[in-house]
Amino acid sequence: MMLTDFHKMARSIDQSFQRRISDVPCMLKVKPSANEDENFLKSKLEKVLQEDGFDQDIRRLNYLTWIQFNLEKHRGQQHRESLQWNEQAMKLSSGNDLVSLANRAFLSNYIGNKYESERCLREINIRRGSPDFLLLLADAKAQQAYGHSRNGGPKNQNLAIDLYIQALSVKKDYRWNYGLGLACMRSMHFHMKKYRFKFNRKERVQIGAAALFEAIRDAPDNDLRGQGYMNLALLQSYSRRFAANDLTDRDCRILFNNLSVKELIDKAVELGPNDYKVLADCGRAIADDDKEEAKRLFMRSNAIQRNTKACYQLGFLSSDVNQRLALWLDALKLSHYGDFSIVNDFRKLLSKWSGINPFSKYFHEHLHQVGTARKDVLILAQDQNDQVDKVYQILTACFELTATKVVIQNSQSWKTEVINHHIVIIILPSVLNRVFLDAIVSLVGLAQTEGQQAKALFTDSSTKVPATLDPFKQLMLDDVLKYLGNVPIKFEAFRGVNLQCQNSLLKLFIFLIEE
Repeated sequence: MMLTDFHKMARSIDQSFQRRISDVPCMLKVKPSANEDENFLKSKLEKVLQEDGFDQDIRRLNYLTWIQFNLEKHRGQQHRESLQWNEQAMKLSSGNDLVSLANRAFLSNYIGNKYESERCLREINIRRGSPDFLLLLADAKAQQAYGHSRNGGPKNQNLAIDLYIQALSVKKDYRWNYGLGLACMRSMHFHMKKYRFKFNRKERVQIGAAALFEAIRDAPDNDLRGQGYMNLALLQSYSRRFAANDLTDRDCRILFNNLSVKELIDKAVELGPNDYKVLADCGRAIADDDKEEAKRLFMRSNAIQRNTKACYQLGFLSSDVNQRLALWLDALKLSHYGDFSIVNDFRKLLSKWSGINPFSKYFHEHLHQVGTARKDVLILAQDQNDQVDKVYQILTACFELTATKVVIQNSQSWKTEVINHHIVIIILPSVLNRVFLDAIVSLVGLAQTEGQQAKALFTDSSTKVPATLDPFKQLMLDDVLKYLGNVPIKFEAFRGVNLQCQNSLLKLFIFLIEE
């Protein structure tokens, strides 16, 4: 057989597989959208792994399989971890779950294990003839809905709502009603306005409220009922704030059984007084109308278990910049730096507070990545001042790095410290003295004498990919001379330089601080 014939046969096999799995609820067939990039997938992975009992929930195991599969595709890795999550789902369901079976068929076909792929397809076909196949199919659709709703965005929420409604037409299940109500609530959030997706807001609120009231009625315990009332409070709050033109007060009274946002919150807190998630979300629902009550709820939530949402929202309610930074820093750490809305807010506030703007997306991700490998930073400064202290606080707090401050008094005293540190940060003032200038030039020379080419990386808030400039030494001297000559020039937020020093990678970041 000629090679071209073999390739044609392989393609026909793949096309045959695609046709045979087209009507099977398989999560791995769903491709991430353009905005669901590697950072999005990493943040979703972190969130699921932090949740209690995720490894005993087939929905979340199948969702983890989808996340891990697409992360591995992004990185060009082998699909070991996605296969492991799929294996856990298969074991937990004893092989009776359509989604995990379909995921196994898809994964196996993707990596070239056609025998296992065919076996899984046969298992699915056997179940087509069973009397409970429609129930299995409904459960599979509800699982797909769960994944779409967690991914967020109007398209995903619309798909989730349609799939939940299809599943509920076969069987009533409080979890599916809860998921339907949650998807409706999420679709009403103000962030959805930027997408300009058109839908009937009144009908969406009506579907969501009815589903949540039904879930509350059928839920087996008070914690779940409390979560139901909490989501009803959020749904009504979003409806009044972001859909006021579509729903009157009378509409809200009818749809929410004559219960106000405050009354729904009171019911949620009464049923789930020890549920930190319920308390935090209740605080979010009432924050616009009663900031003091919201603050009390967030503090109660944190007292039970310090959490991202409560810290983030308390930061918004704080008028003290230092307190807000501390709370948002806690929120960042608790989210493992995975919540990019918090990262962006923290970066903006940090820029105002410190007087410098080193926290571009590139800097934040790069320094955090480097810092996780070796947590040692050297800060070189011409003088001890408040700005140096602020940079020190940023690095030690935000990135949990061990920093050493050195004020340069002669051009030799700092060299031993540089050799022993992985990251070097120079605080460059607006007026340089000769000793500090010599130290900077010597640092560049130190890298040059190691026989390595030094390159400067430029970035600012408008540049996504830093440009590489060479040679660095001349560039550095030119800029320093401009400073010494008091020539007014506009610098980038920071300059980062990769230098090779004694066979270990040295990261040099120069902060330009106006005094």
